[in-house]
Amino acid sequence: VEIDLTKKQNGIILIGGTSKNFHWSNNSIIRQIKKIISKSDQINWELTISRRTPDEFLNELKKENLTQIKVLDEKQSIGDWIEKNLPLKEEAWVTIDSVSMVYESLTASCKTGILELKPKKFTSKISENIEFLWRENYLMSKDGGTTMNLKTKAFKNEADMCAKHIVKELLFLTV
Repeated sequence: VEIDLTKKQNGIILIGGTSKNFHWSNNSIIRQIKKIISKSDQINWELTISRRTPDEFLNELKKENLTQIKVLDEKQSIGDWIEKNLPLKEEAWVTIDSVSMVYESLTASCKTGILELKPKKFTSKISENIEFLWRENYLMSKDGGTTMNLKTKAFKNEADMCAKHIVKELLFLTV
């Protein structure tokens, strides 16, 4: 899939929810979201939630009257919506509990940042994985933009690379 790199004055915020690894905090996530959008008023934002997102999260977010964000519920972003829409975004912010969405964002060539939540344990596979991505400069930010990584690098889309190699080899065999 070729991506139009002029796409981009668009951003997405992907909200997970309650998990066994992190303490959920509506206030913390909303505070980080407000910080992000205050630093990027030129970006058109969409926010989507998951089935794990607490019901009261959207109610509290609506009270903030953040007009720069179009809020989608999980019913509006089902099926392959994420896969089709992420490549159209320049930035993606993902709650740390949603590590699969972090990788989806990176694979879609989005500048990816993490919305932090307090861990339930000192360390977990998820937090170790996020720290690895941060150390290797794949993530642009943590803490909703407090800690910036100025030298991010592109994440290799291994699936696309494999598919291109297979197609190339098949074309070679048929000639």
